[in-house]
Amino acid sequence: MSKVFQLGAWALFAISLQACSAKYPTHEGNAMNWWPTASEKLALELARTAEASCADPTQCNESVALLTVAEGTGVRMCTGFLIGEDVLATNSHCIPENLRASGSACKNQIWALFPENGGLKKSRVSCALILDAATLPQNTSLNERDYAFLRLEHAPGRAAIGIDRSGLSDEQDVSIVKVDPVESYGGDLIRGSLTQTLCKVTQGSALTPKFNHPKRANVSLSDCLINEANSGAPILSD
Repeated sequence: MSKVFQLGAWALFAISLQACSAKYPTHEGNAMNWWPTASEKLALELARTAEASCADPTQCNESVALLTVAEGTGVRMCTGFLIGEDVLATNSHCIPENLRASGSACKNQIWALFPENGGLKKSRVSCALILDAATLPQNTSLNERDYAFLRLEHAPGRAAIGIDRSGLSDEQDVSIVKVDPVESYGGDLIRGSLTQTLCKVTQGSALTPKFNHPKRANVSLSDCLINEANSGAPILSD
């Protein structure tokens, strides 16, 4: 059974070394996980109607979801995964700053879409409230605490991912289950592709020099493609 690694207090699944590149949807002046809209109303609708599918049905983890977040006149795309029947984990930087306080209501602003997977039907669930989210400093993009836990409006009927507390060793092979953006012609629909990819743990890199033993919170990964939309993806053991 796959388990997600727990590092330090609750460090998750960060975006680290990108070893190669590929063509993803881009938006002029914005990151590839950001969809600008003409109004806040359109942003809410775009977040609610996003779609996702499994790139490979044989490697489609039922616990992982496309996360869409309406924020002003745009929508942010991230990845999230279940750690309880109705509790989703992701990165704090995926959550609007005004919602990061514990107990913040997020109904109809943040959505989790679990794609069709074998005998499991597609499940779209709204966030109900923010259970906890790390406060992020403004002067760095590498944070030791970049986590958020969301209570969903109802359980999506999917299995949760267990927690592995053993840490990550240098050169260790791990898997990331992530949602990649897919080109949507016309820009009126966000599409994601749930993909599993192999990565190698790299300690002591120039990017994360403090990652020098297995249980450090910041982690560097290499030999795999990672992009902004993968924020919140679980790092899995075998």
